[in-house]
Amino acid sequence: MLHQNSRDLFEELMGKLADQELKNRGLKSDFMYDTILDELNEKFELLELEIIKIETDAVFNGDK
Repeated sequence: MLHQNSRDLFEELMGKLADQELKNRGLKSDFMYDTILDELNEKFELLELEIIKIETDAVFNGDK
């Protein structure tokens, strides 16, 4: 884990989350792993966009 950049750490975390979600859904094979990983990445991107929107609104409203 040493000497990893933030993107490497993010990818590692998303992989671990996908593994856990695979288990949570009761799936025993990696058949759905890529689909789950795509779903997680999409949700993260939506969250990231929402955070940017909130920050932008705060700047324009003088909250920051």
